[in-house]
Amino acid sequence: MYGFDVFPKVGAFDLIMDFGFNAGRLRIYGDTLIKQKNPYFAPSVSQTTRICVGKFALHIRGTYDYDITRKAWRRTFFSRTEKITISETKLSGIMIFAGIGYIIH
Repeated sequence: MYGFDVFPKVGAFDLIMDFGFNAGRLRIYGDTLIKQKNPYFAPSVSQTTRICVGKFALHIRGTYDYDITRKAWRRTFFSRTEKITISETKLSGIMIFAGIGYIIH
């Protein structure tokens, strides 16, 4: 990810804007008849707000990912079974994270 602090001179408050990507592969396990995968690549943009109070930092992060890969599932490389029709999967959406940290310096 690449980002920047919108207010770099304010010590106790950060508003960080960044962008990057998420990538991976979903795979179905547990059923010997279904050996399928769904790789994904999703560019993302996010914003983190962090407030420092003494030695503690409170933050909230919102991220939006947009999946640009195919939605259809495919057989895995070594699969000899027939492909089963599975509903298309799109991994786009909003995620929100919150946290509390302790500042060590």
